Amino acid sequence: MISKKDRIISLILKAVVFAAAVAGTVLSAASGRHVFMGGGTVFMYFTIQSNLFAAAVSAAGAVLLLRKKPVPGAWYVVRLVMAVAITLTGAVFCFVLAPTMWKAAWSLPNILTHVIVPAASVADLFVSCRQGELKKHDLLFVLIPPFSYVIYAGIGFAAGWEFSPGNNYPYFFLNWGSPAGAFGFSDRLPFMGCFWWILLLTGLICGTGLLYLALLEKLKNRGRGGKGREEKEELYLELSDGEWPFEYTDHDRQIVRAIVFDTEGFLYFVRAERNDAFGRATLIETSGGGVEPGEELEGAVRRELKEELGAEVEVVSKIGVVSDYYNLIHRHNINNYYLCRALSFGERHLMPDEIEDFHLSTLRLSFSEAVAEYESRACTPIGRLIANRELPVLMRAGKMLGIIPVEE
Repeated sequence: MISKKDRIISLILKAVVFAAAVAGTVLSAASGRHVFMGGGTVFMYFTIQSNLFAAAVSAAGAVLLLRKKPVPGAWYVVRLVMAVAITLTGAVFCFVLAPTMWKAAWSLPNILTHVIVPAASVADLFVSCRQGELKKHDLLFVLIPPFSYVIYAGIGFAAGWEFSPGNNYPYFFLNWGSPAGAFGFSDRLPFMGCFWWILLLTGLICGTGLLYLALLEKLKNRGRGGKGREEKEELYLELSDGEWPFEYTDHDRQIVRAIVFDTEGFLYFVRAERNDAFGRATLIETSGGGVEPGEELEGAVRRELKEELGAEVEVVSKIGVVSDYYNLIHRHNINNYYLCRALSFGERHLMPDEIEDFHLSTLRLSFSEAVAEYESRACTPIGRLIANRELPVLMRAGKMLGIIPVEE
């Protein structure tokens, strides 16, 4: 999840990326063809293409942040791809191209497109994407922009496109007609053939992607998984029913429930309005239900969240187990609680009794609002049973999410 402070920082960084990319592109185009990467052919360069990509992604990301809706998992892959692509732009310019251009390298358009945009984009990645789930196989996607450009530049070289006056290639290391050719070496620029440059840059891209994944994982673990022993151990509680007298128990019920959170810091629950043997009550409760025969617990929680919330989720971790009793119906409940990240929301699939008897609806609350709602609904016997069971789970989830501090 992203805090209010991080949301503000991210929006500022996105604004910087967008403004610097647009300004740098306009200034480059206006500088004329006598300047490196200037004039009307400016859009033929990877630098400008990656800057416009960064501007578009930043604008879309700002809209997602302002809408405060769950962000699909694929978005984090797009952000990683953009960050690596723009890092390549900055690194190649600063360490490969600029040394050959001397003072001419550090013009305002070049500083905007090769320094400010990459720096702000990468900073925003670590501010806004710590909560995303990215895997090592996502690195394959970061290769798409640069390899697409290599193909594009190769077509341009073969077709004789003029990237700059007298040159049918955009950068010296993509000049297939140089003395080094494709696989050779020479004692002057580009020193080695295009194949070797592409191989070198592929290693840089993959290394950068791995570094960013590792840093994101470290930041996420610091925020959620490395704060203390309490957070790492599963919760286990055994509760009794103090509202109705115990007579006997005639069945155990395996139940799955979830604290569902989104990237904006909101939590999702169900509201039930019931009038049955437990009495008339309006309740807040975690979404969930009974485990079907032969069903795995994580599969059951995904099914229940899809049915009651219309949510596709990622199961982040198990919070723990709470054993409690409903003496009125002689039932022992074994509640398996999970922490789940909302990926998307769609149509709910409620059972007839959930519609007609419980009138289930969805609650989207902040952590403090959820605590207050449980406390306010603990004014009936069934409300107290639910609050006694779920408030400790909510508190543990708050610690796992970094909302409340964890004692070391």
